[in-house]
Amino acid sequence: MRWHRKEKEYDADDYCIEVGGLKILTKSWKVIRDGEEIHFPNREFELLKYLAMNPNIVFSKEHLFERIWGMIICRTVQR
Repeated sequence: MRWHRKEKEYDADDYCIEVGGLKILTKSWKVIRDGEEIHFPNREFELLKYLAMNPNIVFSKEHLFERIWGMIICRTVQR
């Protein structure tokens, strides 16, 4: 993963996370693959950005719901 300020083709204040063939532009909410922009709904973009910023870390479903969706999930015991 590489984290850097993006060059001329985008806003100078935009930060770019590169993972594999994806470029995630964090301030302009854009994802670029092979020169093409991929559109994501807001929460999916937040999830992608969060996972890219935290490589090699396994998160629980509860952690992701709380962090991305702002929801606290209560586990119930099933019988």
